[in-house]
Amino acid sequence: MKVRMKSTMAGPTIMVLAGSTIDLEPAHARALVAAGYAEFVDAPAPEAAVVEAEETAVLPAPQPRTTTARRGRKTKA
Repeated sequence: MKVRMKSTMAGPTIMVLAGSTIDLEPAHARALVAAGYAEFVDAPAPEAAVVEAEETAVLPAPQPRTTTARRGRKTKA
């Protein structure tokens, strides 16, 4: 199976730079793609398309600030 590497991979018998396309055994190729280190060049047919809902961030409403009266400087009496 042909995969395109997303990161550099090196070992005792192989050295592949990121962006390179290589042909690997199917089991090894699937393991690299599942781990996020590679992507299929001829993508196999997807088993099931899963569409996740878009996540949105919502800030909590700001709390009103409470203030206290300022005290003046103490003077010597």
